[in-house]
Amino acid sequence: MMTRNEVVDATGDEEILFIDGFDDALMGWSEPVGNRPCLPVYDYWKMVDILTTDSDEEEGDDGMTLEDAMDYLAFNTTCAWIGERTPVILNMPLDKTSYDEEEQ
Repeated sequence: MMTRNEVVDATGDEEILFIDGFDDALMGWSEPVGNRPCLPVYDYWKMVDILTTDSDEEEGDDGMTLEDAMDYLAFNTTCAWIGERTPVILNMPLDKTSYDEEEQ
């Protein structure tokens, strides 16, 4: 994973929009296509993991359930369009073994 500063330094773009609370899910950036800007790329399942394991020890909260985390992301993040600088959220399959079996 990368930091916000690493992405900004690598792209030279200080106007990149990041998703607050999900820095640990930041994978890198997309290359610009045509005259479009570089976009930060996040790992969807790491975002789910952050929501399900994020705890507030004072409140005794152990984080969201898997279904609640996915609903939260669907409603608050993945459906949000904030213009051409909207970050990319990459959803990769959880089970890599299905790909390994197809290659054989």
